Amino acid sequence: IMKSAQLGGTVVANIFTLGSMEMDPGDILYVHPTENNAARWSKMKLAPMLRNTTALARVFPMKNRDGLDSLLYKERIDGRGAIQISGANSAASLSQVSMTRQVQDDLSKWETNSGGDPETQADSRSRAYEFAKILKISTPLVMPGCRITKNFEEGSQEHFYVPCPHEECGHFQTLDWENMLANLDEEKPENAHFTCIECGSEILEHHRASIVRRGEWRASNPKAKRHH
Repeated sequence: IMKSAQLGGTVVANIFTLGSMEMDPGDILYVHPTENNAARWSKMKLAPMLRNTTALARVFPMKNRDGLDSLLYKERIDGRGAIQISGANSAASLSQVSMTRQVQDDLSKWETNSGGDPETQADSRSRAYEFAKILKISTPLVMPGCRITKNFEEGSQEHFYVPCPHEECGHFQTLDWENMLANLDEEKPENAHFTCIECGSEILEHHRASIVRRGEWRASNPKAKRHH
């Protein structure tokens, strides 16, 4: 997922992680750019979610003294799965583990560690599993060399298309920032809107719920769908 900032990407990753641990338990590797980021996420995000989600609180007892609960390792009490939390800056934390699922968060911020390329190291942790799932998510940084941009370009490159809200048109399109900029009056920013690229009609805020409901993801590079 290549996205802009503050769109709830980590929320999606959290849902993927905890939903997996509840509905299809297994081992998950959750990698942040640094171990400091990993520790902060564990304390501020993961621990409250485990504590406040009834189904998970039963199987993830906090402050367990049997080694099942630590800052960077959370294991189900029944032994059916665990969350290993790592930092991409630590080659050691990305070694000697095999994981059926992974989250690679803030991927574009990952930097080379003492063992080489952390993305290659993390990917190799799931290579033994035919049906492994790896969620790579990040805001892109300046090219060249941006990790999430490279992954997006090698993937199916899916964008979200919505229909024109006016029934006589209904043309499907992506809502691009440049489209809104063309209709932006700095004196009246509250009147900002998109314009349908087919019929020229206004697409306003009150249309959003209905067109998003009918929206669909379309691949620009469908031959790469096997990567998903």
